[in-house]
Amino acid sequence: MKAFEYALKMWQASVLLPPVVLAFYFTVTQYEAEPLSFILTAVVVGIIYSFPSFVIFAFMCYCLAGKNLTQVQQKSLLSFAGMALIVFAFNLFYDGILTHGVRQGYLGYVATYTCVLVAVIWCYKPDAVESSAVKDIGAL
Repeated sequence: MKAFEYALKMWQASVLLPPVVLAFYFTVTQYEAEPLSFILTAVVVGIIYSFPSFVIFAFMCYCLAGKNLTQVQQKSLLSFAGMALIVFAFNLFYDGILTHGVRQGYLGYVATYTCVLVAVIWCYKPDAVESSAVKDIGAL
């Protein structure tokens, strides 16, 4: 269950923090008149479109917790998987980036969401996740 909690914390941070960063950036560079409405809209859209990615990420966290990997290896794998899942979520939102090409502003959003997720993965310590997940798997 700790692997699920770890994945949930990563997902919450990746849904809540990037809209705040983007709203701050837009307010400073372009004068965003309604940063709060942007943040709320981005959070709601983020929750909807990233939920499939969260399910996959949680499953990966659970599987990796049972492996005999170092924290650096686990975090590296989760970082790469997180990047791929963010591109997947934006592909859903932007209606087929892979078929229609990259639209203006896409890379800035993807970079912001990716940087936040990778930073959270590397800052949060999953020590408790490893030990309890291994016990859960051993109980099966």
